[in-house]
Amino acid sequence: MTELAVFLAFQILINLLVKFFLSINQQSVFRGAAYLFVLLILAYPYMVINFYYDNFYDEGDIKCGNVYIGLVLFLWIIGTPLVFLIQLLFNKFLFRQAAATIQNK
Repeated sequence: MTELAVFLAFQILINLLVKFFLSINQQSVFRGAAYLFVLLILAYPYMVINFYYDNFYDEGDIKCGNVYIGLVLFLWIIGTPLVFLIQLLFNKFLFRQAAATIQNK
């Protein structure tokens, strides 16, 4: 669960940085491309597993796969819809002005 919380914190931070530091036109481009977070969450478990293997296991240790299979399934089954929903809400409410400006042009 901690891994999902870290991913969501980065997603929220990146969205807020885009909102406050980019122009409205750049925000509209990001708004469409931001659904790439959903693709990132699909690759994220493998990055986390490699991080754990590299930092918490000695070379040659036996690694239990059940924990990592559970992590992958949790992040795919719970994390992917949650990331998609949060990004949908950000696009609807946080980037509302960018969408309205682009439609009025």
